[in-house]
Amino acid sequence: MDPSQRACSDCSHCSHRRVWIERLGLFVLIAELVGVGAWLVWQWSGRAPPEFDGTFVDAQTQAELRNQSASCRKAADWAQLASHFLASGYFPQAEVCFRQARQREPGQADFALWHAFALERLGEIEAALEVYGQALHWGHPRRADVHYYIGKNFLRLEQPEAARRAFVEADDLPAARYELAMLAAREGRAEEARRLAAQLAQEFPTTYPPAGLLHRLAVLQGDAVTAAYWADQFNYRPRPLPSPFDQEADWIFRLANSLGRDRLFRDAGRHYQAGEWEQAERLLRQAQQLVWTPEVADRLADVLFVQGRYAAAAELLREILERDGPSWELLWRLGQAQASLGRTAEAGQLWQRAQRWATGPLAAELYQDLSQWYQAQGQMQQAQWFRGRAHLTRGIHLLDQGQTATALSELEQAVRQVPELADAWFFLGETYRQTGRPAEAQQAYQQCLRYRPHHGRAADALKSP
Repeated sequence: MDPSQRACSDCSHCSHRRVWIERLGLFVLIAELVGVGAWLVWQWSGRAPPEFDGTFVDAQTQAELRNQSASCRKAADWAQLASHFLASGYFPQAEVCFRQARQREPGQADFALWHAFALERLGEIEAALEVYGQALHWGHPRRADVHYYIGKNFLRLEQPEAARRAFVEADDLPAARYELAMLAAREGRAEEARRLAAQLAQEFPTTYPPAGLLHRLAVLQGDAVTAAYWADQFNYRPRPLPSPFDQEADWIFRLANSLGRDRLFRDAGRHYQAGEWEQAERLLRQAQQLVWTPEVADRLADVLFVQGRYAAAAELLREILERDGPSWELLWRLGQAQASLGRTAEAGQLWQRAQRWATGPLAAELYQDLSQWYQAQGQMQQAQWFRGRAHLTRGIHLLDQGQTATALSELEQAVRQVPELADAWFFLGETYRQTGRPAEAQQAYQQCLRYRPHHGRAADALKSP
């Protein structure tokens, strides 16, 4: 072959080879683009954040949820959106988003726990059990809490033996031990139930569930004395046993307070506590523009009151009264605003109206205001009566809180101020009894019955050994 022809042939070969390589490169590029497109379609098709009806949340919360929905990319984004859906009461949407978070990070134990919690809210018990199991598999640090939730769900499925095994795995959790005591009681193992409940009652002296169980066990066994003892103890145990659900409830409330109107209300509260009245007022007015609520209006009235803007506070409190109806606290605070404006007659009328149904520890302050108001009117007997009521109310609250020494002082003041106050004598007797002074307790119960002969609890206390 002629060298020139060979050279030409080689050039032609090179040209064809170059074209082929270029076409191959283009094909590879197209394939890559198609692959990336397919991957994106796989990632996003059917995985868009779920829609939600914003009817039951304020406009600010709606906007925040929609903004989060539009920016969901990573697993953490999906989990955050899911958490906010959960806190806003959108349980189906929360479940979908937690599922997406888990698909993007399958080994994330926290996502599994939260997903199971959302499934449980929807009544998807078997699915929740499976996902709780995955949380354990991935080494969730709250292992005992997860076992407790598993046990509670097995109870819902009426599988007591599986529930018992889960509660045993929950180590020393008080709530799990209580469930074991309840299972023992249901299955006729009364002594085991009594032992477990008694341990809990001793370890947690302000909680009512073990006292309630011990009372029922004593009733079933026909032990009237022990039943009466635990029935009495129940009155002084106002708290539930600590439970893993406490942590989830705190988490949900924190999330709820981080959204929309609730966030504005929370931040206003922080400024209020710091004495930053202008910032607190600005945020409260923003929250009130979103949705009018008596709670926000009430806090705004507080801010106005502490700034000495009594007329504005009174006007706002009257608005709450008209729009939401009366409560004794509202009438009392409106009376305080009127008193600060020098309208003492109006204040007294409002306080007299409020005291007819005042309850709880805060009522002591209302009674104190009424005592001072009557004293200013020269009506000393009425002033003394409400002073005694204030001491009684504080004493009952302190006794409920287990502060017997301080309660004793308040209750002794109450009977000194108003000797005919039967309830003060009864609670004084209760305080004496709890502090190991049975003879004085008996005398106090007798005084109670002297002023109110049909006081059932005092009569029962006198009969008790």
